[in-house]
Order: sequence, then C-alpha cells, then structure tokens
Amino acid sequence: MKASTDKFITVQFPAKVDFYQNSVSIHDKIGIRQVDDILFIQFLEPNVQETNLFVKTVDNKTYNFLLQYDNDPQELILKVDETNQKYIG
Repeated sequence: MKASTDKFITVQFPAKVDFYQNSVSIHDKIGIRQVDDILFIQFLEPNVQETNLFVKTVDNKTYNFLLQYDNDPQELILKVDETNQKYIG
C-alpha cells in the first residue's frame, strides 16, 4: 500500500478493526485513524522508509501489509475481503 503526506488511503476490512500496529521505529511518522471497519492511513513526513502494518479484526482474523511512501499514490481506496485479498475500489 502506498500513501503520501497530502493523500491518505482508506482500507476497509470485512469486520470491525480490533487492533493495529505498525513498526515502532516510525510510529510517529505515520498517522492512522480507525473508524469501525476502516483505517485511514497517511504519512506525516515525506520519504519515510517502508514499514509493515499488522491488523486484527474483531472476528479474530489477521492481516499484514507493507506501507510505502509515494508522492502521488494512485490507489486511494482498498477493500480487503475475508481471504486477505485486496481490491481497489
């Protein structure tokens, strides 16, 4: 998944998000806000190194992603189905 400092991405899961965690070393460089089954993700600083994102939903399913900084991300809406497949909305 790619995001920037001026464009956030929206990631929608099949169930409400229970917990999420990104790499602690860059925790203050990424803004993540959760509303029910959606995460809004945006970088707070440019050119941040690639990191991982772990997400657990209330139905006890887990998802893992790589987050990358991109000046102009093209895929701004991602829908994740129960098989951990990502779909561009």
